[in-house]
Amino acid sequence: MSTFIVEAMMRLPLRAVLPLLCACAGDAPRTAVAPDTLMIDGMPVLHHDATALERAPQWTVDTISPTIIDGDGDSRFNLLGASFIAALPDGRFLASRTGNLLLVFDSTGAPLARHWISVQSGLFSPPLLLPPDTLLSASYRNPPSGSPDDALVARHAVVQLAVLEDGTVLRQPMAAASPPCTTVKGRLPGAELLVQTVCAVADSGVGDGWLWARASRADRRLAVLESLFTFPAAEIVADTGALGWVAPQFGARGHLAVWGEWIVSATSDRYQLDLRGHDGRVQARLRVDRPREPVTEAIRAAAPRLRQQRARFSDSLPAFAALQVDHEGLLWVIDYRTRGDSGWSATAFRSDGAVVGRLRGTGAGRPVWLTRERVWIEEPPPAPLTPWFSARRVVPVR
Repeated sequence: MSTFIVEAMMRLPLRAVLPLLCACAGDAPRTAVAPDTLMIDGMPVLHHDATALERAPQWTVDTISPTIIDGDGDSRFNLLGASFIAALPDGRFLASRTGNLLLVFDSTGAPLARHWISVQSGLFSPPLLLPPDTLLSASYRNPPSGSPDDALVARHAVVQLAVLEDGTVLRQPMAAASPPCTTVKGRLPGAELLVQTVCAVADSGVGDGWLWARASRADRRLAVLESLFTFPAAEIVADTGALGWVAPQFGARGHLAVWGEWIVSATSDRYQLDLRGHDGRVQARLRVDRPREPVTEAIRAAAPRLRQQRARFSDSLPAFAALQVDHEGLLWVIDYRTRGDSGWSATAFRSDGAVVGRLRGTGAGRPVWLTRERVWIEEPPPAPLTPWFSARRVVPVR
């Protein structure tokens, strides 16, 4: 059992004394809210009640002097089609466009460099930035006559165009991992990677109303070293037509991340994260008593309706939308948002399960990268084909 779990079990519950502390402290700054540690079916559960998120430090987004990332009118740095943006510790921004073009901006948002991840066309998995400065992106091309193909997996210190630490290009057979099945989710000790496979493989697939995924250890060539565990990847329902199975709108999704000593797996049908060791075994759980919101008629009316899913809706909204681990090792749980919401919110957790802060933003923008100091937001374009991002400071609520 991890050290922090033992320490947490010895800690008195804060929710019993916080009201007294607040009454005496007046306008004193709020502190991180530690969880209660419960033993449920022999498993340590780091538990937060329904009020924990509101009792934690409250943060907001500063609207004064944001850093604008729009290419400064240079068409070579236009963010049309940008599917990813992240920040390096030194303040540079990375964005990937149309799958295989990597754009680099300096700390002021000015264009700095362009790099092709591959000179050949192909299908790319979403990039993953591993602290401090390694970008992983698996690329696949349809090989002629079924022959094996190469996959560029990672670039280290991307502005120097080096590939990994040793300068080598990684290669793998196409059959080792084919999209959209496999994506890189994080880095494990040493040079190993955590990968997620979502397809009909031996120990995953469709069943019990879920599409199952498999988490595995892999080397830097994405060759699987060991299958660790399976978990629900997406809620699905039977289709009476030719599709067989479809995902309902607002259905729950599975999430996977590497968070320091933990592998985190979670399914957004509830606010609970399984904390696993690097061997894949669940060692503890982090839980927040936060009920899911119902899918109302107004939400249904505002949702885009695909022809195959016109009448297929989940009863409740997912408990959260995404997980992200920042450079400090904070785990951000981003709330689910619908078209009718006037803002967004996210919660930062420390590795001992404490709620460090609750961040809220207003407007139609979407947070794409979060840290305690700044948040990067995909802004709604003022005109068609003019996408842009902003980097804004995170400030405490006064």
